[in-house]
Amino acid sequence: MVEYIFDSSYFSFNGVIYVQIDGAAMGNPASGTLAALVMDEVITISLRTLTFDVHFIKLYVDDTIFSIPKGKSDELLLKFNNVHHKLQFTIERESEATIPFLDILLIRNEDGTISTNWYTKPTSSGRMLNYRSQHPTSQKIATITNLMFRAIHLSDERFHRENELKITELLTKNNYPTTLVKRVLNQYKRKVLTDSAGSRGDERTRYYRFPYIQGLSENMSRALQQTNPSTRLAFYPLKCVSSLFSKIKDKTPDDLQSELIYKIPCKDCSRCYIGMTKQYLKNRVYQHRYDCRTINKDKNEKTALAAHHFNEDHNFDFENVTILEKEKNYKRRCIGEMVHISLNETVNLRTDVQNLSTIYHNILERYKRMIRS
Repeated sequence: MVEYIFDSSYFSFNGVIYVQIDGAAMGNPASGTLAALVMDEVITISLRTLTFDVHFIKLYVDDTIFSIPKGKSDELLLKFNNVHHKLQFTIERESEATIPFLDILLIRNEDGTISTNWYTKPTSSGRMLNYRSQHPTSQKIATITNLMFRAIHLSDERFHRENELKITELLTKNNYPTTLVKRVLNQYKRKVLTDSAGSRGDERTRYYRFPYIQGLSENMSRALQQTNPSTRLAFYPLKCVSSLFSKIKDKTPDDLQSELIYKIPCKDCSRCYIGMTKQYLKNRVYQHRYDCRTINKDKNEKTALAAHHFNEDHNFDFENVTILEKEKNYKRRCIGEMVHISLNETVNLRTDVQNLSTIYHNILERYKRMIRS
């Protein structure tokens, strides 16, 4: 199975498919598991050949920390790099009785014990969720408490005050009001640090994803909690950081996309046909082309597209099919199709939108007037 995963790895670039000749593809679900297996094997082989004892070893993916006798780090690195010529490791040695590992700084005390402190790399930009960004206030408060949680639980008590000042400085640079930062930090220390058991919350509470639109989303959340106190809305932003970057992966051709809502314009009038499909778009378009053949003219059950073609003697522009929306969830796709039918001048049947709730009517009418103006 492992050989098959490696031998079948491929990627595409500029529309050309290439076989990956070495290693597992980045993003392959099996890559992480295979990497963990390889690291276990490398460590096992290396430890067998060492001339000294390892006092402790901690591993997280490819980050590993060892406690070994002084002056033996070169031998350790050599043993690891000799396991396989394509696997080469780097090493970082203890400096001034300290060494960073992941997000903590290990400190070797004079009595032989080890203390820890919250650690951030010197190259860290210090950027985080900006206070002026379009996110709910609850998420900004969570940013403060999460930083406090890391600073407290990853560090020895003697570093808590120092880390608190560090958090305040980081948040201030990201436009968080000082009064808010101090209030949240004090609340955290009172409610969390004094309560070792913590608060587990109401296990019956149910959360639902909801897009965040400043002003509207908060009102929706309050209205929902008034009718159903055990329900909460979990907000997500409409704009993500990934939207700011170019897409380097090859885009899937439109005709090979699926689970979508599409529009086919009529060549002879201003109307169009809107439909949805789970299959490849090219397959669904082929079915529409077939339905418009003369042999299907007297067919009893026709699609609205085929009926318009035969009744009005109009032809559809199958070469300019537009994808309006992609949606994997079937129920959401149905609602989306009805919304798009309501917003466009279509040949679709009235029954195609009969299941759309009337609560959308006023919103859709206002939106249609807005886009027309």
